[in-house]
Amino acid sequence: MISLHALLSPSLDISHLNTTQNEPIPTLDINDLCTSFKCENDGVCILHNGKAECRCPSGEDWWYMGERCEKRGSTRDTIVIAASSTVAVFALMLIITLVSVYCTRKKYHKETGSRTANTTLENSLRATTTEPARLELVLHNKRSHRNEKPAHRNEE
Repeated sequence: MISLHALLSPSLDISHLNTTQNEPIPTLDINDLCTSFKCENDGVCILHNGKAECRCPSGEDWWYMGERCEKRGSTRDTIVIAASSTVAVFALMLIITLVSVYCTRKKYHKETGSRTANTTLENSLRATTTEPARLELVLHNKRSHRNEKPAHRNEE
């Protein structure tokens, strides 16, 4: 038996109690990964390639998605998005078509208006130039009956 004196004497070697030992790093259990990773909306945590992931619930026409099942989707939402996008594209195409038709008509009416003005101007010039020519012809016929020499007219 060891006496109390032997236990308390300085010759007792207690050096092994003073050394620091590296404590082992605890390994994470599968359950530990999933307890720190919370899935919303009744999603189920699973391990995939060493990482925690959520398997999100889904129904006949609805589902949850996202890293933690935080986003809800449904067939109705998808149809509304597709239909509104289609309507928006058609509305934009209609606006572009109407603007193009408006600009083309405006340009056409401008060109037709200038052609009409030119035609009117040409007709009035012809009318003013043909009247003296007719007058000259009438005068020429009268002079020839009288045997007079016609006066020369400067033509432009």
